[in-house]
Amino acid sequence: MASSSKSQAHWQKTVVRILIALGGLYLLLLIPDSDSTSPASGNKQPFIWNRDEYWNALEERFKAARDSGCARLSPYIEKEFFQSHQLLAQLASDTLAPDNSAFDEIEKIFFELGPNIAARPQKLPEYIHLQTRLRKLVKEQSQHWDMNSPSARDRIYRLLYGSRAALEEVMLQVPTDSLAALSFGDDEPSQTPSTKILGVTIHSGDILVSRGGAPTSALIARGN
Repeated sequence: MASSSKSQAHWQKTVVRILIALGGLYLLLLIPDSDSTSPASGNKQPFIWNRDEYWNALEERFKAARDSGCARLSPYIEKEFFQSHQLLAQLASDTLAPDNSAFDEIEKIFFELGPNIAARPQKLPEYIHLQTRLRKLVKEQSQHWDMNSPSARDRIYRLLYGSRAALEEVMLQVPTDSLAALSFGDDEPSQTPSTKILGVTIHSGDILVSRGGAPTSALIARGN
């Protein structure tokens, strides 16, 4: 009995020591890096969508599209795809200023096409291809823009981030078996170091990792 009691007491002390060590490690990870400095605030006006009524209208559009059935949606989807490709052809052939109305039109069509695609996921691959092509053409157009101009910065944000956000929202609404495992863009040449991950060539700089505020994020940062 005495031996058993000693063994149990020793085990309890060990557990207490481990808990104290873990608590100390947790508190240590909460301490910010000594060289952390607050970034300087910018003097530019942040972009604000300020379109809550429009987002609500798109949500109602999705509900109506989901209830109407694929047969009734098909003509509208094909028409919107046709208009989109016409506008993208214009972007591919002309150099346009960021305030050109063609960008407003393609943004509007892309957003309003989303609810219909979410209700008919068979057309999702074509929607992904449309967003990929739109992103490429906008980047090429922006090479001729003055990025110190608020209109240019707002335009590229609206089209690059906005189209991606719309696509992600559609992907959240469709069955998981409708989603492709990978969506390929253009294979841009690069002289940076690379490796293959799951059959995809990844170059240095392709993946960015940022540190969050959680203790686990601090542990990963310090461990590396």
